Amino acid sequence: MKKSDPLYHPLFFIDTEEPKDFFPDENVYYKSSDMKHRLYPWNTPDESVKDLISQWHDLNSIICHNFKQRQKDMIQRKMVKALSLFMKLLFWSNGSPVTLNNLKKDLGNLSIKPINIVDRLSFIMEKPSLYPSFLQLSELFVEQHKAYYRNKVMVAKKE
Repeated sequence: MKKSDPLYHPLFFIDTEEPKDFFPDENVYYKSSDMKHRLYPWNTPDESVKDLISQWHDLNSIICHNFKQRQKDMIQRKMVKALSLFMKLLFWSNGSPVTLNNLKKDLGNLSIKPINIVDRLSFIMEKPSLYPSFLQLSELFVEQHKAYYRNKVMVAKKE
């Protein structure tokens, strides 16, 4: 995977997994010549957001257990998986595919996002295996979920 690839980020190279494994829909989207004719999860954010939140709840309890048992090797892996779920939630709730290679700029272009998202994500991505990173990620999930539905209500009121 080249650095110019939209899914390139060193954090998502863990053991034998690569970014394409964490973001399979985006991988198909960016590699396909027929990108527009397929239905992608970011085109149906209502369904996608519910599914991502459900996956997060399952993973959250596993990560909590890993921290209680001090299973450092498992924590890093699960946190990277959780971070990929959050990235999907963040981008898909804005109706776009995840892009990682120019993350700060792309985060700035999103309209629905938690406050200080760049700083907070940078903190998590620098040391994902720390408990404060887990707490911060948990808060980001809650805030993004609320922001998505708040935006949905605001758009409905305007119509």
